Amino acid sequence: MQIRRRARELRALLALRDKALAGRVRRATERMKVELLKNRTKGGRTVGAILSETIVRLLEQHGSLTTAELHGLIQPLHPDICDDAIDLVIDGERFGRKWKHQVRNAQQSLKRAGRVAYHDSRWHLVA
Repeated sequence: MQIRRRARELRALLALRDKALAGRVRRATERMKVELLKNRTKGGRTVGAILSETIVRLLEQHGSLTTAELHGLIQPLHPDICDDAIDLVIDGERFGRKWKHQVRNAQQSLKRAGRVAYHDSRWHLVA
């Protein structure tokens, strides 16, 4: 019986240690994301400007792309900006992932500036 009780105690201690470690890793990751974003936005660059630049570069590299394809290419390039854990919430109502709205805003900004066009469900660079 002593061994069983000691084994349970040990498992409980290990579980506590794992929870504490997971919390420390999560907090360190969040701090790193904030620092990465601060570094990227130095010099007055906004998240929108970063995403606009990325969209143009991806369209140059890959040709025309759908919004879903752009999302799939942008997220690995900017994991600190494209965090699936953060939703856009307005007056308590959820409107989907915040970063996807930021990408959409960047697309529309580029479209208004005449740098990209949208037709046939795809985004294209304007020559």
